[in-house]
Amino acid sequence: MPRTDTICEPAAGTATRLLAAYLERECRGREAARPEHVIRSHLAAAGLRLSAREFQQVVSDAVRDRACPIGSTDRGYFLCVEREDFEAARAYLVTRFNPMAERIAGLEAMRDRACSGRGCLFDPWGG
Repeated sequence: MPRTDTICEPAAGTATRLLAAYLERECRGREAARPEHVIRSHLAAAGLRLSAREFQQVVSDAVRDRACPIGSTDRGYFLCVEREDFEAARAYLVTRFNPMAERIAGLEAMRDRACSGRGCLFDPWGG
């Protein structure tokens, strides 16, 4: 029997609403995850064409605004409906965040080494 309870609460008329409707029908839980290109194809067939970047922004906005608990793993995107779904989505985000944090730390260390004392070793503006 199909589930009728609604998890997402996006604003009316938004891209998030179309995405949420699809996820609630087809991608409830991490085991039902769908790749981005599959979801984008479905949205395009419904009249909403999104680039990969636009799609990722819709997902990011929905989660940040707490409108829809969209998770992702290397298998694709899904609606978080159980604690394990949230944990899997969080674990995946951490794997993507940690390399970026390492890059930030490396950049800050180079800045501190290059710009200590009398200023930077070079003028990034070429002056």
